[in-house]
Amino acid sequence: MNQLYQDELAQLYDVAVPDWPEEIAFYLRLAQRAKPDELSVLELACGTGRVAIQLAEAGIHVLGIDLSNEMLDLARAKSRHLPTVRWAQADMRSLNLDEKFGLALIPAYSFQLLLTKQDQAACLDRLSRHLSPGARLVLHLEHHDPDWLASLPVNDFTPFQPAGETIHPTTHELIRVSYAWSHFLSEQSLAVMIRYETIDASGESCSHTDRGPLRMYCTTLSHQEQLLTHAGFETEMVCSDFTESPFAGDTDEMIWIARKPL
Repeated sequence: MNQLYQDELAQLYDVAVPDWPEEIAFYLRLAQRAKPDELSVLELACGTGRVAIQLAEAGIHVLGIDLSNEMLDLARAKSRHLPTVRWAQADMRSLNLDEKFGLALIPAYSFQLLLTKQDQAACLDRLSRHLSPGARLVLHLEHHDPDWLASLPVNDFTPFQPAGETIHPTTHELIRVSYAWSHFLSEQSLAVMIRYETIDASGESCSHTDRGPLRMYCTTLSHQEQLLTHAGFETEMVCSDFTESPFAGDTDEMIWIARKPL
């Protein structure tokens, strides 16, 4: 599994990955349903705590798990004032905690960093072991348009395409973020290179750092359904956004809500 934010670039994660519209409210609604059981929320691939901290600030007890110690160090620093959030370093394919949870989340496409069906199945099996009967699992996945995938070069990358600008949280310099894409057809995955450019006062790039490639599995409805069923989950809903609009196949988001049977 790739880790793009292993050093000082971990500081850019918060500003480079903002909340999706209505995302936190969506997770809060599900967490409130689990709260009467007094069970914590488990977030896998929590990063620097973008989601977990906002849930904890609303009074939800959360355990955030990530593979990157650098990301977790930032999460701990941001949440020192919060008694409702905990952090632990672990691999979501081999999670082994002596605790049951009322809700599990894998936000921001992170489940798609698992590039093989074996790793995906291992993760879901571990989640099933850690959820109480009736608890829910949310997977936020990226839905890739087949025509767009077909347009990408195979085993090569597109030119970098600007995707937005942000302010570095410590240097306060303007950072331009750009992406370059590639398609690994035989492995049902794509790859993205991420470029961070420092922009000077005249608007010109004065330096840049490239990170990647970050590989992502290109999943499908049928594939996800089979994975969840095999792990013992029942799919409740597949949404195209965080307002719970039904998935219609023409959106970039695919949000699964699955339930561990009673």
